[in-house]
Amino acid sequence: RERWKRCQRRASPHTEDDVSVLRHQNIGADEGFYNYCTFSLVISVTGIPVASLISQAWLTVKEHPTDADADAVLQKNITSSLVAGSGQITDTGAADTIGELTFLFTAAQTATLTAGKPYTFDVKMAYDTGEVLPLIEDSTLTPGGAVTRDYT
Repeated sequence: RERWKRCQRRASPHTEDDVSVLRHQNIGADEGFYNYCTFSLVISVTGIPVASLISQAWLTVKEHPTDADADAVLQKNITSSLVAGSGQITDTGAADTIGELTFLFTAAQTATLTAGKPYTFDVKMAYDTGEVLPLIEDSTLTPGGAVTRDYT
């Protein structure tokens, strides 16, 4: 459990009036992202319109931004229900216009990534109205190389 906590990275994509897009986020070993290790990416979202809530969010990791979604290295789809190995919308923003998304990476999932290789990723979310918005774009995940790989 402590490993998850230490590896959290918070990003607040917002302006005073509405949700805006974070660009050029680079997550790597300095943020605790290693292959063969668990990792949690926590994103705080402010500026959610009153009477709206976050109903769904996606994180997609690809080798190249132009790859088809079907060819993504990892793709996570989260809702307000916890899904092991994917994550959860831990706060929909309904109460106070501030939401929180948690994307979970298992050791088995990060083991599929090559250490030192930058992968492109983005995060999108949807309101209960069906409107889909980008939260993080043009960003990279570059896992550090774990020395210990067998935790059995």
